[in-house]
Amino acid sequence: MWLCTCTVVICFCSMVVDGGYFCANLKCICSRSEASCIGHEHRLQYIPKLPSNITALYFNGNDIHTVNLNATRNITRMRILNMADNKIKNISADAFVNFTALTKLDLSKNSDLDVSDIQNSFQSLKNSRIKYITLNSMGWNHLPDSMFSHLFDTKIKGIDLVFNHLQTLNGSIFSRLKYLSSLDIGVNRLTSVNVSGLASIINLNIPENLISEIPDFCDSSTGSSLTPKLEDLNLNDNKIRTLTKDSFKCLYKLFQLTLQRNPLQTIKNNFMLPLTSLNTLYLSGIGYVPLDVKLEKHALNSSSLRRLYFEESMLNIGSYNPEYMFMNTPYLEYLILSDTSMPLDKTSLRLLFEPLKHLLVLRLDNIGLQHMPEKIFSKMRSLIELSLSRNQIQSWNATKVFGQKLTLSYLYLNKNRISVINETSFPKLMMRFLRHLDLSDNPFSCTCVDIPALGWFLNNSRYLVKYPDDYKCGSPTIFKDMIITDVNSTHESCIEKYQEVPADIILPVILPVSLISGVSMTTMLLVYKCRWRLRYGIYHLKRKFKRNSNSENSRDFVYSGFVIYSDADRKWVHNQLILKLEKEKGFRLCIRLRDFEIGKVHVDNIVDNMEISQKIVLILSNNFAKDEWCHFQLLLAEARLLNENNIDIFVLILLDEIKSNFLRPSLYKLITNEQYCIWSKSESNNSLFWDQVMSEMNKISCLKY
Repeated sequence: MWLCTCTVVICFCSMVVDGGYFCANLKCICSRSEASCIGHEHRLQYIPKLPSNITALYFNGNDIHTVNLNATRNITRMRILNMADNKIKNISADAFVNFTALTKLDLSKNSDLDVSDIQNSFQSLKNSRIKYITLNSMGWNHLPDSMFSHLFDTKIKGIDLVFNHLQTLNGSIFSRLKYLSSLDIGVNRLTSVNVSGLASIINLNIPENLISEIPDFCDSSTGSSLTPKLEDLNLNDNKIRTLTKDSFKCLYKLFQLTLQRNPLQTIKNNFMLPLTSLNTLYLSGIGYVPLDVKLEKHALNSSSLRRLYFEESMLNIGSYNPEYMFMNTPYLEYLILSDTSMPLDKTSLRLLFEPLKHLLVLRLDNIGLQHMPEKIFSKMRSLIELSLSRNQIQSWNATKVFGQKLTLSYLYLNKNRISVINETSFPKLMMRFLRHLDLSDNPFSCTCVDIPALGWFLNNSRYLVKYPDDYKCGSPTIFKDMIITDVNSTHESCIEKYQEVPADIILPVILPVSLISGVSMTTMLLVYKCRWRLRYGIYHLKRKFKRNSNSENSRDFVYSGFVIYSDADRKWVHNQLILKLEKEKGFRLCIRLRDFEIGKVHVDNIVDNMEISQKIVLILSNNFAKDEWCHFQLLLAEARLLNENNIDIFVLILLDEIKSNFLRPSLYKLITNEQYCIWSKSESNNSLFWDQVMSEMNKISCLKY
């Protein structure tokens, strides 16, 4: 009886996985009302029957070539259905006719599906409760005018078309979807957008496209707004170079505008003036070399603006006037200028911040401050949060910096060069209101003279963030990196112990400590120099016992090639390589952003996918040579080459000539010993280039024994 009980318990426990349990004949993991049938590496060819309480199904990365009434008979009660990346080639017009409760449908990454088949399948959603449809990474370069005609009578709220190849967008396609409030067309190839027909849209996302001219939001015949309900507009990572007072007309309800990482050259006067409801503006990542953004005197003119994010930008002397920059944003409450390069002289800072009387939050992290500016923060009587992290601040005059009436609740001074804190560092009134004070990661002085001041930290520990673990001594050497709470000597005993060290213990103590320190430093340098090889070695040993000992010829490859590239070369990979090798030639490539398993450890993703790829395609460039992750993946690839003696595993593509100062030994050895294909912008040379790439991809891998 006892044995039977134990057996039942063991069996039951083995069925429980990460808070869920195996279901559907061990094909899925169920948890509450959700089922996840993923991780079968495109081998599961049918949709299993699920428990009756399941109403959300995530069926990704399987092999369902046809979706019709028969294929979906087991899941018609679903509210949420995600069938992304299933190699679907056909979908019937009545595929979803029995899904009366369906609210969310995701068919992403099924690029073999014809756009007209998807369009026809929508007619089976008329009787459903469909609210959101996701069609990302479908490989489409256009949408039929009647694409969503079968959804006119539904209450569809959101459509996602991210990671496609759309070049233009005609808003009239969506004109009769009267409940549509959210449209995401990010990461396409859009050069123009006609917003006519988007009258119901509240959130419009068009990031990472090729838009150089801001769409016209006004009806040319009546002057009225084409998007009267639009509240959130995202134009990040496009090609916009100029903002004028005519750029954003007829957006009367726009609440949030996002323009980050556009190559802006000029922001003209009053560009926000038509945006009478604008609350939040994102302008981070603009104006970096080789272009410095030019802000005209009254560029930032808005009485409604409350939040401004201006991080990671460059404001050179002459590119803006500090006296006028915030003069016309008098009600600004949140100002984020972290990681921005700008003049830091006293006059410029005073002129810059003087108009900002209503600020609640000010962040100036990592802007190069060496001294706290005086008589600036003390005038911001409403200020609640001040962040000055990652600067080079050492000391300050509390009265001149904070004044006597400032009532901060949050103050961040971590990662500076502060050595001494005592009762005079902060005004008493401000200390009464403080709820969070971050002084962590500063090199505090723990000399005998300063030990009495360390008591301040203990007395105020209730405010201190990350205390005591990240509050360490920076000096003297004997206490370096010691947590300050561990330095418990009194001033007198400290002098007695450490300032009058007997000569007879200097040699027995100092010499061994010096020797150990020298060995430690040498070891650390060696570990750092070989860090990538060590990291690969650890992962290789962990995975060695999980792999079968099959040879490459008997291995089931999933991908034709594993592509190693720098993020900076991502557009070339998507616009050239994928288009040519996958769309035209039929190869299947493993692309990091598209094919890696979400939630999985990044290095595991690399190793797993590299092992199931027949070739390793390296996109070599100066960006590649500077990228640490590219270097790590190259080491992994070299290790596979050595382990398998495979002389034809690499396909090398050279985008530009790599500068000698970027060449590491492993990369230099590779490009001097292996044949590579040189990319050219000339169309005539491109033909020869692709012929070379095809020859390398088609070359049968040879194993040496």
